[in-house]
Amino acid sequence: MTLADRLSENHRRSLSITLQLLDETLCGWDDCVRGHFRSGVIYFERDSFSNKQKRELSARIVRTREIITRLRDELLLQPKVVEMSRPVMTQASSMWETLLDVTSRGLTAYGHVPPEISNYIDRLVLGLADEMLQVAKLISEEA
Repeated sequence: MTLADRLSENHRRSLSITLQLLDETLCGWDDCVRGHFRSGVIYFERDSFSNKQKRELSARIVRTREIITRLRDELLLQPKVVEMSRPVMTQASSMWETLLDVTSRGLTAYGHVPPEISNYIDRLVLGLADEMLQVAKLISEEA
C-alpha cells in the first residue's frame, strides 16, 4: 500500500489546496526575483531586493518547489489550473462594486462633498465602473 493509498480524500484535498496556494505565492515571488514588477498609472511595484536577497530567495523557491513536487507525486495531489478569464471577470465585478462606493454619495460618509466635486467625481468614477461592468460582461459572454 502506497502513501497515497493511506491518505483520505479530505486529507488529499486539504494538502492540495494549501500547496496550490503556496505555489501561487511562489509564482509571485519568482516574478519579483526575475525583475517582473507590475506598473500602472497609479499603482507601481518597486524592486527593493538586494542581489543577495534575490539569489537566496530564488534558491529557496527552487527548494520549496522540489518539496511540493515530491508531495504532489508521492501523494497524488491534484494541481490547480486557473483559467484566467474567471479571475479577471471576478475582479472586474468586484471593482465595479468598489467604484460605486466612491461616488459622491459614498464619499459623504467621510464628510460633505462640494457639488462641483460631486459632479466631477461621479462622472469619471461612474465611467470607470461602467468599464469594469463591460469587462465582466465581455468575459461572461465569451465563457
